[in-house]
Amino acid sequence: MSEWMEYINRKQASYLSQKRKNSGHEAPYNVNLWGIGNEVWGGGGMMTPEQYVADYRKFATAAPTFALNQFSEDSRYFILSGADANKPKERRYWTSSVMKELAKARPPKVDGYDLHWYNWYLGKDFSASATDFNADDWYQVISGAMELEDILKEQYDLIQDGLEQMPEPEGEFDQKLEKIDLILGEWGNWYGKAFFEEKALYQQNTMRDAITTAIILDILHSNADKVKMASMAQTINVLNALILTDGKEFVLTPVYDIFKMYKVHRDNDVLDINVTDQNNNHIKFFASIKDKIIYLNVINFDLTETININIDLPSQVSRYQREELVANDMHETNTFEDPNHLRAAIVEQHDNVSSKELSNIGIKPMSVSVFKFELN
Repeated sequence: MSEWMEYINRKQASYLSQKRKNSGHEAPYNVNLWGIGNEVWGGGGMMTPEQYVADYRKFATAAPTFALNQFSEDSRYFILSGADANKPKERRYWTSSVMKELAKARPPKVDGYDLHWYNWYLGKDFSASATDFNADDWYQVISGAMELEDILKEQYDLIQDGLEQMPEPEGEFDQKLEKIDLILGEWGNWYGKAFFEEKALYQQNTMRDAITTAIILDILHSNADKVKMASMAQTINVLNALILTDGKEFVLTPVYDIFKMYKVHRDNDVLDINVTDQNNNHIKFFASIKDKIIYLNVINFDLTETININIDLPSQVSRYQREELVANDMHETNTFEDPNHLRAAIVEQHDNVSSKELSNIGIKPMSVSVFKFELN
């Protein structure tokens, strides 16, 4: 471990830093995010919390900084292997036990806690398909995505409870462990048939996956005060992918469009939404604001019904636009033969609106819309 870190990050002359330079990278990579163990409750070691924390202490303490001054600012960010969030009993036991072990003696450096959660839909004998499904499958997968919010709140609270157990420092060189960030290190839809693909875990995705991705991103944005970082599994070819490849060919999936549409929320402030008279529970909302621009997500995951909404804004709007990703059939996707079958597009753009309330806006079934409202 220490040799690998030296090869990557050491700027002072050494055998390994010279080896990096000889390999074509003169400057250090300055990697600061380090996961110490991965899924150690499973394939990463089948460990108990006690075994893992004992090992974590050794590796976290031995990891080199390459600083010439021991009081130099430490930019390294150490990530502890969090729970398997798909197992309710185990995840609560794992998180509370890990925190208890850290509190038994002077705690090591810990910055992040890496929770993994998949929206499993395996079917009988791992038969569930990413592309061949019925209406019940559609709603079950979407319902599974919405369970994430309670899991994040539960795990965040367990971490806070554990931090309260940490020992008080007794010396000038001791520091109290007062903050550990919650990280969702892996997330995404996972269907049973992916286990048997010739390309391991290769998985196509449809409008169903676009809908669940939008729901999960809205959950993460709504809980930005609790979740520091999140990483979807995975970017290319595997599971909830944005891009599929076949040799030199590639295709952008519907999930790609959701990420592209949702870029507008970066660095914004979350807005509270007051939903009244909601007769249909197949619609979800999220909003953020930055520089007098409100961005509103509206997800309608009903398979057949267009839902009409009224939007009451905090002040008058001068102009607005609406970008939409919508399917006519729940199985629709993008293929190598038809790579742009399902693409987001701006479907409305209005200038000189001068209104505070927008009435009777139709939200199509199987759709994700992002509204942009420029306030006066």
